[in-house]
Amino acid sequence: MRPFDHREPGIIGASLVDDSVFTEITLDGVHVHPGAAELALSAKGRQKVLLVTDAMQAAGQPDGVYYRPGNRKIIVKDGAARVESGSLAGSVLMLDNAVRYAIGILGVPADAAVQMASFNIARSLGLEDQVGSLAAGLPADLILLDADYNCESVYLNGIKLNKES
Repeated sequence: MRPFDHREPGIIGASLVDDSVFTEITLDGVHVHPGAAELALSAKGRQKVLLVTDAMQAAGQPDGVYYRPGNRKIIVKDGAARVESGSLAGSVLMLDNAVRYAIGILGVPADAAVQMASFNIARSLGLEDQVGSLAAGLPADLILLDADYNCESVYLNGIKLNKES
């Protein structure tokens, strides 16, 4: 994706001004500068922003060297996944970290950050009547966060999963 430019705003500019479009943001402190994330939130509002991860297989894993299909070497260091040339190769972001970043770094209210990581995604796919919120008749798929917004437990169809699951 080419960068935003005042003479050629491209897809970024289009996504910020078109009310029918949802805007995805990878909030890991690497992919998007906090100022750019604040611009997107200001332009779109909390209802049209989606927190996404762009995660690759090393997500949630420690720093180190990983290999993607095709034997492509990925170096993960300080929360950034890069190919040997230095270009980003996806992210190692877990969604609870994106929620925590939105709250702690951007000052987004907790309910809005959770909405951007759940309900908004379901709504962008036209699935809000099937998933994305806790309501009668919907599957009780949820992640319970602790007071610091860390993943405490996971429920699938209302059943708490073990770490071994």
